Amino acid sequence: MDTTPGKNIYADLSYQMLVLQRNLNASLTKLGLTRTQLHILSYLSRHDSVTATELAKAVDVSPSTVTWQCDEMEKEQLITRHRSGEDRRVVYVALTEKGQQKLIDVRERRIQQLTKLFEQFEVQDVETFLTLVSKLNRISNEFSQE
Repeated sequence: MDTTPGKNIYADLSYQMLVLQRNLNASLTKLGLTRTQLHILSYLSRHDSVTATELAKAVDVSPSTVTWQCDEMEKEQLITRHRSGEDRRVVYVALTEKGQQKLIDVRERRIQQLTKLFEQFEVQDVETFLTLVSKLNRISNEFSQE
């Protein structure tokens, strides 16, 4: 396979997506969160209280990863955990006010970053990009459901 730039558009696309993802993750790290933690906070913002098992499934990580990430976020007072009164093995996770504010701050920061990133493009180019990314997400979601 020819790996010369421009010769394999899908290899180039894969690389460019990797670089973009790395840059976005680096900016998230500066805000004190991992990508998994952002997913957890986002999921919790849409649900009152969920079990750790449900959370692991929702963010597509192992239960041990959720436990470790929640340990870190609980230290920062972004989430709270409590055991079920009926079954002590069941742990519920909920977002705190501080966690909600952190999520708002991260989302605002992301919008600022994207605004700065895309201000070099014409509005029509940004709209086209949004259409393509939305379509790509829909199609990739369909693939993941198979």
